[in-house]
Amino acid sequence: MSGHIRRRGEGSWELKYETGTDPHTGKRTTRYASFKGTKREAQAELVRLMETVRRGGHIDPIKLSLTKYFDRWEQGWLALQVGPKTRERYIELLRLHVRPHIGALLLHKLQPVHLAELYGKLLKQGLSPSTIAHVHRVVRKALTVAMEWSLLSRNPAAVAKPPRGQAREIEIITVEQAQKILHCFRGRSLYPIIALALATGMRRGELLALRWNNVDLDAGRIQVERSLEQTKAGLRIKEPKTKHGRRGIRVPPSVVAELRVHWAQQQEHRLKLGRSCRQ
Repeated sequence: MSGHIRRRGEGSWELKYETGTDPHTGKRTTRYASFKGTKREAQAELVRLMETVRRGGHIDPIKLSLTKYFDRWEQGWLALQVGPKTRERYIELLRLHVRPHIGALLLHKLQPVHLAELYGKLLKQGLSPSTIAHVHRVVRKALTVAMEWSLLSRNPAAVAKPPRGQAREIEIITVEQAQKILHCFRGRSLYPIIALALATGMRRGELLALRWNNVDLDAGRIQVERSLEQTKAGLRIKEPKTKHGRRGIRVPPSVVAELRVHWAQQQEHRLKLGRSCRQ
């Protein structure tokens, strides 16, 4: 089994390698792949591809449909690189909006026009531009991995453009509205978390994952270190995606006072249940 590389441009190479014998004709089959980098890196990539063929793990892009590729991508990349909730959303978007329309298309024959037509069809079906943009991002990410796996030489989704959506301004409640919300919930069990949400702007998942060891009542400060999310497998605690998600937040004295009352009520409830007050 042989292979070689050929320069196509500055830092660009064509990799040529044999993938076996065609069972129908008995002739050796040859495949080509594009690679960007140094000559030494191109040679290393060629060795990797030939070793993959030798182990029987070669994927023939000529016979690979989008549906079969998405199956491999979901199992071999998506399952390892993103969280459960994100993975569920990506799979759902492909299942509902991509696979039924262009899933039968061969991966190597996918063109930007196919994606443009898909987005137009989804728009006519009533899908919002923002959802179509999300579909586009998932497809582009999946096809980027196809390039990394040497199944594509270019990414059609890098050229295709989803429909533009209308920019929406974020609606912020007024002081009067916030006061009305607090008045409606005062005396109820949800009051402390609602007061904390209005005072800090924390996300719902961050509020639900908050623990007393992340709250410094004396300093009037909260440390956000985790979030709670709902997945098909159940509830899951996760860490912030970025370092900016892990942050400290100052809490107004009025809310600190409410939290002190809430803490005392929790200890009293624990004592009634015969549990220790210690954290």
